[in-house]
Amino acid sequence: MIMLVLGSFHLILLGLDIYTPLFGTHTGIEAVSSMKRVQLGLWPLYGLLLLCVEFHASVGLYRLMVKWGPGARMPRTTLRRIEQLMFWLLLGLGILTLVVLAGWLPPPLAFLTAA
Repeated sequence: MIMLVLGSFHLILLGLDIYTPLFGTHTGIEAVSSMKRVQLGLWPLYGLLLLCVEFHASVGLYRLMVKWGPGARMPRTTLRRIEQLMFWLLLGLGILTLVVLAGWLPPPLAFLTAA
């Protein structure tokens, strides 16, 4: 239910950004409007949504592997470790992205876009 509510909220905000310059100076999905959304105080909502989505995806992929994937050839403990590794890696990457979007850390590859 949390993912449904926060995901709907996120999609509505994206729809508003596509058709109106709600958070940026241009319409459409762009990095500036994403950063503004996060910096204006929506980071807790996006953090909770990130946690829910990562948990949902990792458990779903685990169940997929057990039912139709290598579950017959690998023990479930190994598949569970793979699932936990995916969860923590993707959650860490998502948190790093959220921290950069919030402006708490400088973008790690900002030199690539410098003129």
